[in-house]
Parts: sequence; C-alpha cells; structure tokens
Amino acid sequence: MQNVSYHSCGSWTHKLDPKNRIAIPGDWRPSDDTPLLLLSSSREGLPTIKVYTQQCFLQIVEQIKASDFSFAAKDAYIGRMYANSVECLVNSQGKLLVPKNLAEHAKIESLVKIASRGEYFELWEPTLFEEAEEKTRLSTMDINNMFAIF
Repeated sequence: MQNVSYHSCGSWTHKLDPKNRIAIPGDWRPSDDTPLLLLSSSREGLPTIKVYTQQCFLQIVEQIKASDFSFAAKDAYIGRMYANSVECLVNSQGKLLVPKNLAEHAKIESLVKIASRGEYFELWEPTLFEEAEEKTRLSTMDINNMFAIF
C-alpha cells in the first residue's frame, strides 16, 4: 500500500451509486489489491468515516502501544479501533464500497464529501462536513492568527 499518495490535497463531493459505492480520486487509490480500512469515527463531535491505508492504521496502533497509557486502556482502545473498522477494496473502476452501517453512522445517503487529511481521508455527509469545518475554523483561530493561512 506504499504506492498511495496520501499527501494529496483537496475535497470533492460525489454521489453514491446504487450499490453504495463512491469514486475515489486516482492518486488516492491503491495500485494493487490492498484493502483500505474504513473506520467509524467523528470530528468536532460530528460523525464521519476515516479511510486509512493498512500501513497508516498500523502506525497508529504502534503509536498507541508506545504511549504511556495503561496496558488495559491501550488494549481497549486498539480493540475499539479494530471493532469499528472494515476492510474494503477499491474496484477496477476506482470505486470504494461504503458499507451500509458506516454510511448510516455518518448520515450519508446520496452525496458524499471526500476530504483529504494528509495521511488519510474522510467521508462526510456534505452539510455535516461544512458544520465541522466551521467548528474547526473557530477552534483554530489562535493558530491561524500566528500563521495567517486562512
């Protein structure tokens, strides 16, 4: 899965097809049959689906294992990550199946916002994405005052 460029930028809105699949940008697709891991998650208190390569997911697991939390806490958290994720393949047409339970979690019905996060990307219901972005804008005003990017 090292052949995926997750330092790609941007966000797009696409429509789910009748089989609950979404087109993934070409440079975000695995070049082989390596599955992506879709994780039921949240940002700014709003539901989303995080999409990781196996390599990125395992790096997060290793970071958690190396943390100072108790073994029991780390084990529970890592277990929760695995229990809330699903492996999915991008098909030959460049489409990723969004499992129904994950789509329901993220309140995705027909339109999907795909947003890069550098090392991974997220799938959003578009109006929830805009709400999360506004919450992020407000919560990061201090850092923006320093760097003046936005």
